[in-house]
Amino acid sequence: MEKWAVKFNLRVLCPDRPGYGESLPLPGAGLKEFIAGLEQALTLKQIERFFLVGVSGGNPAALSAAAYFGNRVLALGSICGLAPFTEARDFYPPYARRGFDLAKRTPEALLRMITQQYVKNIRPESQLKTLIPRLTPPDQKVLQDPETLAALMESMVLARKQGSAGIVFDLKSYVNPWPCQLDKITCPYYLWHGQLDVVLPYAMSTYVHGQVPHSKLKLFPDEGHYSLPIMRGEEILSDLISRAEGS
Repeated sequence: MEKWAVKFNLRVLCPDRPGYGESLPLPGAGLKEFIAGLEQALTLKQIERFFLVGVSGGNPAALSAAAYFGNRVLALGSICGLAPFTEARDFYPPYARRGFDLAKRTPEALLRMITQQYVKNIRPESQLKTLIPRLTPPDQKVLQDPETLAALMESMVLARKQGSAGIVFDLKSYVNPWPCQLDKITCPYYLWHGQLDVVLPYAMSTYVHGQVPHSKLKLFPDEGHYSLPIMRGEEILSDLISRAEGS
């Protein structure tokens, strides 16, 4: 996506949610606290107006931020994005429903202990070895590229840099109501989803699209979860900019 951002003269900022990468953990915090930190970062960098893009599990943060920042957002985009668990539970795969139901019932301190043990015992290499055969051909193909695979591996290592903190933040954010009303999002909004996505079914984007009256949805019959942003990056950014311009 970076090379296309250069083509469109876009400056890309990728804020880590609490506990991921270099972002400090915030025990007990949720998306409201994340948005407050994002607002401080935007002020520090003197950024007044901007695009917001949520990819996969980053979608709740992007949509919640769009609702908060209002007309400061030039356009909002969701790439293979997660739908609200509390409203769209039936669209989640059975294994995800079971896991999220458990996360919702488990006190955060205990969830941190359980997740920390998981992070300690599981290695990214073994995770990818298990994951890739379960994906559809488009995703398997892009993950055969050494550069793409190395980037994914690096992101998985970085996500675990501070142990379980980021994962727990996400789990608790996902299973609780998001601090936004989807029908109150007023900025231009575009959604993209691969119909061969077995990680997050495209029904999630269809649901969110139905909740935001002015949104625009584009489905790709031959793309999956990982292949979509890699193979269609230029098209996605072009769509996003056109949406901001009202076309």
